[in-house]
Amino acid sequence: GCATLLGSVLGPQPGRSPLGPGPAAPSSGKPTSLPTHEEAAGMSSESTTTEENSGKLAALVREHAARVAREQERELIITDGPPGVGCPVISSVTGADMILVVSEPTQSGLHDLDRVLDLAGHFGIPALVAVNKADINPELAERIEERAGKERVVGRIPFDTAVTAAQLRKQAVVECAAGGSAAGGPAAEQPTGGPASARSIRAVWQAVSRALAEL
Repeated sequence: GCATLLGSVLGPQPGRSPLGPGPAAPSSGKPTSLPTHEEAAGMSSESTTTEENSGKLAALVREHAARVAREQERELIITDGPPGVGCPVISSVTGADMILVVSEPTQSGLHDLDRVLDLAGHFGIPALVAVNKADINPELAERIEERAGKERVVGRIPFDTAVTAAQLRKQAVVECAAGGSAAGGPAAEQPTGGPASARSIRAVWQAVSRALAEL
């Protein structure tokens, strides 16, 4: 387990576009999707196997996402960043308005959390924290929340076999109904139902959304 930069979120701030350089596009309120790793690697004829794992690729994906977001009038860009604090992570969080750190209740998770929060502080980016699989070690989950500061914690997500079941169906767990079965509709249409993990993820997202609105 490790503290993963799961959501460097580019949200609207007064006086500037959330999408980087250029005029702010009218907002549709929808997040934009990013290209796959393979698509991103093919965007530049200069990409190499080494560069695919470097900060250069992260910068390339970020620039592509900003362009697509403007074209599609999307309000948010959510970047799934790699774990750690290396060059790809630094490139992933560049220009972000907020970071959501997803930690797990292990000693390495606690250690990595400290490093990621230090990185966020260095760049002056607000950071929120969610604890994944929190119930596998409640004592360490509590220590993670204390280390992060209660004001930063936006929720706990329990260990849930429904996550694996959803992956086998090529779904997100928030698309599943109670018991892990197919829900028959998008997550937005099921604000309260579904597995325990799905309800927790929605609660985390609502907390993140509120924090973004206050920036």
